[in-house]
Amino acid sequence: MESSEEPMTGRRGRSARPPLSVERIALCAIALADEEGLETLSMRRLADRLGVEAMSLYHHVPSKAALLEAMSDRLGDALPVPAPGQWRESLLAAAHAWRDLARQHPGAFPLLATRATAGEALLDRVAILVGQLQAAGFTPAASARAMSSFVCSLNGFLLAAGAPALFRDLPEPAIDDYRFDEDRAPLGDIPLEAWVLTSDVAFEFHVTMLLDGLQAVLERGGSATI
Repeated sequence: MESSEEPMTGRRGRSARPPLSVERIALCAIALADEEGLETLSMRRLADRLGVEAMSLYHHVPSKAALLEAMSDRLGDALPVPAPGQWRESLLAAAHAWRDLARQHPGAFPLLATRATAGEALLDRVAILVGQLQAAGFTPAASARAMSSFVCSLNGFLLAAGAPALFRDLPEPAIDDYRFDEDRAPLGDIPLEAWVLTSDVAFEFHVTMLLDGLQAVLERGGSATI
């Protein structure tokens, strides 16, 4: 059971802070990562933000790995649970929710995008989506590969589009800064905005391409082999 006490580190007479908990620590770590970047996150920096000694954190999260796991769990909890429905609509909604999460947590999102394991909340959501894929006709192996490919491809797109333009809703990059040699056909004939990954149009095109690819797998029998 977690301790409900937090050491007083302020001046005499200062009112008590809320007690430490795994959730409070994880949420503070997410906020810190969003502000300053995941690479700057440390137990000491987090303790300073919470106003406690670093050793106090270890009573709740015994290691940096445990902290990252707690952060991942909290981020996963923020995702909506897939509603009953058809697999394509569910994956489309999941893709939008994933991008929304990336925008809401620009510094912490790479933790989810690059993490090899999923927390309980993410696994619960994946299980629902995999069930919908199997109900539509994907084999068990194909449903697993479909989910892995879908999520990895989304992560690659979001990370390639890059912070801060994608995640912080800043203005689009000035396309006038991009130039192609007019003699380098056919690149010179393509509108420059078509190369910008941060637009909603680019994201929707990418997701549609992924869904169409999975639809083609389903039409070939839903097998894990091509």
